[in-house]
Amino acid sequence: MKKVILAGASIAALTFAAPAMAQNAGNGPVPAADVPAGCPAGVNNCSLVEQTGEENDATVDQTGTGNVADVSQTGTFAAPGNLVTVDQTGTENFAFVTQDTSATNTARVAAIVVQDGVNSLADIDQVGNEAGGSATIGQNALTDFSFATIEQTGAVGGGANTATIVQTDGFLNDAAIVQGRTTVFTDTIRGIAPGTITDSDGGIATIDQIGDLNFGSVVQGGTDQFADIDQDSSGGATFGNFALVVQGSGALSADNDALVNQDGDDNFSEIYQNDQAAGGNNLADVDQFGTDGNFSRITQNGSDHQAFVTQYDGSSSFVTQSGTGSIATVTQGTP
Repeated sequence: MKKVILAGASIAALTFAAPAMAQNAGNGPVPAADVPAGCPAGVNNCSLVEQTGEENDATVDQTGTGNVADVSQTGTFAAPGNLVTVDQTGTENFAFVTQDTSATNTARVAAIVVQDGVNSLADIDQVGNEAGGSATIGQNALTDFSFATIEQTGAVGGGANTATIVQTDGFLNDAAIVQGRTTVFTDTIRGIAPGTITDSDGGIATIDQIGDLNFGSVVQGGTDQFADIDQDSSGGATFGNFALVVQGSGALSADNDALVNQDGDDNFSEIYQNDQAAGGNNLADVDQFGTDGNFSRITQNGSDHQAFVTQYDGSSSFVTQSGTGSIATVTQGTP
């Protein structure tokens, strides 16, 4: 097993141009170290990790402003799988994790990114693993203007993927999870373009955001998917949050659950299940606990769907169901 630990590794420490660090024969100052390929010029610390094979662990720990961590793991392997951990403290930090493995792998991959500070970006891509993957992003401590993205694909009938994004005490944060993806939909919905990724079943996607003007979205293709978005802007926030769930890529997509819970006023929720092709037995449940200005839209296509909406006064709900045997229940009233 290989294990790589880079704790705040500087660009100078990572450069391979050792001769450039030598004295310039007394003819001037020492030339600046070359920046490794893939590291933007002008960043503070930059850690690049590339691992090929099995049973690899990579850990990056960075503190300060303007850090970059980029970790890539590739290969075909059996149990145990690969693990990536990135921990960044400070502002304007960037973390990129790619785990690209064979569809015949029998071990799950795992990636964890934790960022404390504002203006941060975290991106995890887990591609092609039959056993599935686990991805977690936590952006904490006043994570204003931060972005978190997780994309997971796998073989049809393979292991389930699990994705979790938590953004706390923030403003204008964006969290997006994509699991599976073969023609999830044919039309652009709320800015998410059509895609052609491989379906994977049994995915679990969770987004938890505290603050206001946050955006959380989950796109899932396949069967037996679960999406849960929780947004809380009730602590004196001025603006609401936006939640979007898109599930279903075809007639075989069924048994999906989408849950949205929003606390506070002026929140917006949209759920699309089998919007482009008929499917069955999907559940959509929206709870909006605020006293004014909340909006919910649920669109379900196929048979035997269930839609439940609970809202307080001053809110709006739209439910559209096409097919047979579906149930819609909307409850609106004074808290």
